[in-house]
Amino acid sequence: MIFLLVVRLPDDDHADSLLGKVKSSLTDRTEISTQNSWVGNFTGELNVEQLKDIDCKGVILSHYEWRHVIGEDDQFIRKKSAYALSENLKVIACIREKLETEDQCIREKLET
Repeated sequence: MIFLLVVRLPDDDHADSLLGKVKSSLTDRTEISTQNSWVGNFTGELNVEQLKDIDCKGVILSHYEWRHVIGEDDQFIRKKSAYALSENLKVIACIREKLETEDQCIREKLET
């Protein structure tokens, strides 16, 4: 048996709008998640409580930009993940290295 998981992860600004537009067509097997959340309040970001208020079921955390541009470290990502999970949100971990690191790994594998 093959299962297909389709995930639509709107950015925070569009999660509520998307949910409002599609809510009547959602089935029991369809869930809305979003691209990030925050612990507490942070301007421009939705926190877990706000996500739950708009019926989001999950969140993707640990984006490349948040780790390498904004500076989120593993400890803070663990804190965000643990909090989201404790509030019954599903967490999708976004795991990717810097492009330079990926390129170096590829070069090393090609050379061996």
